[in-house]
Amino acid sequence: MEKLVLLNEVFDLLFTDSEEEESDNDIRVIKTHFKKCRNYVCNAVDNLPNHSTEHVPSNNHEDSVTFNGQVKTNENFVEHMVPKMSDKSFRQQFCVEPEVFEIICKDIYPFLYKKYGPGRNAIKLDKQVLMTLCYLGNIEALRSISDKFDVCTSTSWRIVSNVCNAILKLNENTHIIKWPNRKEAENTSKHYCDIYNLQGVIGCIGSCHIKTRAPVTSKNSYKNKDRTYSFPLQAVSNEKMEFIFYYVGECGSVDNVSLMEKSGLECQINSGTYKITKDQHLLGECAYPSRTWLITPYQEDEGGGLSDGQTFFNTMHSECLGDIKRSFVLLKERFQRLHYIDSLQSSTIRKFIAVCCILHNICLKNSDISEENIEYQVEEYENVSQRDKYETEEVTCKRDLLMNLLYE
Repeated sequence: MEKLVLLNEVFDLLFTDSEEEESDNDIRVIKTHFKKCRNYVCNAVDNLPNHSTEHVPSNNHEDSVTFNGQVKTNENFVEHMVPKMSDKSFRQQFCVEPEVFEIICKDIYPFLYKKYGPGRNAIKLDKQVLMTLCYLGNIEALRSISDKFDVCTSTSWRIVSNVCNAILKLNENTHIIKWPNRKEAENTSKHYCDIYNLQGVIGCIGSCHIKTRAPVTSKNSYKNKDRTYSFPLQAVSNEKMEFIFYYVGECGSVDNVSLMEKSGLECQINSGTYKITKDQHLLGECAYPSRTWLITPYQEDEGGGLSDGQTFFNTMHSECLGDIKRSFVLLKERFQRLHYIDSLQSSTIRKFIAVCCILHNICLKNSDISEENIEYQVEEYENVSQRDKYETEEVTCKRDLLMNLLYE
């Protein structure tokens, strides 16, 4: 038994607990290092005195997990423990309902499955998806998750990355996050009109920060207004709090105007790729530029206040924007990893954020939503208080018309 323990310790030293994707060169170096020391280790353990091969459980349960108050070994966690979980316990562990988990497995199978040749058996699809959901839905260290699923850390990281890539491919093919068609836009507009009496609203746009580790270079570029390192997430949500558009920015110091320009949203709308009629529009905070398709609140002129009608319009406008704020809160509460992504690779960070947005829509489309004990507070970009000096007369007239329609 001492031989196995010693070999296991050497293996852990070689395959460090890193949450970064290894390059092919790194893998070659590790394998070479392992082969060189393997003979030495085998000779060393041969000289160890013989003892009983009976396994003695550890008193501190380092190789175990707790489930329903009982300590269980990690072996066969997926095969034996997961099927016995209640729906509530399953959701706490994997952040989705069991039915949604089955849908995810079924949908990504064509993008993840590959025919393996001779050699070690491939890890089952359900285990790979469970590991990925466990990683995205918790702030638990990857090493701890690896122990729970009885795989090494490097394998866990590769599985999470592969499953995330499959989910991105799924979205490209099935358009889980997509701009609304004519009927969907009309339904959204009717919802906001019936509740807030605001005409033509087909979505709300907003932004939030996803905190990350400090980068090695250009640190100041990644600092937001709170002086923390982050990546910005810009999204548009509908009345169901589903995302109909999203964009993950490059660094946290980018303001909303620049973020919208980089996202290509305005180009898509102006080119007609994203359909939006003249009487339809999005709602956004005053940090966004005013457009005929993007209505922002009234801003006070220098030395003057707002009229009662303008104040009432701003109130209704703010109530509508609550949906995008709630969308961000639901996203972060379900996928706890978004509170802090411990990675230095910007591509990896952006991939995780995008995958969480896609899974967010999958959950909502399948009625998997829980708002219990959720406080709707989300970090947003600082609003601009001054009046938009580039606002056109056409935009002003449209906002005034919407204000007047509130009283009809």
